[in-house]
Amino acid sequence: MVLGPLLAFYLLVDLPKIRRGATALVPLRRREEVLGLGRKVGDTLGGFFRGQLVVAAMVGAAATLGLWLAGVPYFAVLGALTGLLALVPLIGIVIAAVPVLFVALATEGRSGPLHVPGGWPLALAAVVVLVAAQSLDTRVLSPLFHAPTVRLHPVSVLLSLLVGGALLGFWGMILAVPTVAAGKVVALHLWDTRAQWPPRPTVVRDAGEAQHRSSASG
Repeated sequence: MVLGPLLAFYLLVDLPKIRRGATALVPLRRREEVLGLGRKVGDTLGGFFRGQLVVAAMVGAAATLGLWLAGVPYFAVLGALTGLLALVPLIGIVIAAVPVLFVALATEGRSGPLHVPGGWPLALAAVVVLVAAQSLDTRVLSPLFHAPTVRLHPVSVLLSLLVGGALLGFWGMILAVPTVAAGKVVALHLWDTRAQWPPRPTVVRDAGEAQHRSSASG
């Protein structure tokens, strides 16, 4: 917690120097290509993280409001936790449902503007709130903020989350999707610049074989 902000501060101060040093390491004939690829990767990563922060903040606010209306205790803390876990695409709100349902099931009496009784009725109301927050995330916010930059199939997102969570836990789940998105940008660039389609035609080296083929075709 102490060293992280200090490292970030010094990296931001020396960022132009670091950029010039990294650029100088690239051969001159490849420099423009590498810089262009770096800009594409930077746009993808920046768009993902900016969009994900906005999505998490809006989902957290919506969950807090819904839990308050339903009368779930500690709605502010649970809403903030839902917003934090919404940083994990697709499954973050599902993980947040565990503490929310636990609190709702352990609640007794009625509270909140809707006066939902505690226990199973409050848990069902909490499920409705979380489903609405998940729908807001997947159907409105994520396509709006992520589709122009990330462009990953949901299956690719889930597989990357599975691998990232297995390797690095929660942080791996947060970093899995932008890593895969950046790798996709690099892979597509290499395919577009290094691959050739259609393949080059085969050169016939034997003149006799060429004459035989021409006579056979005639």
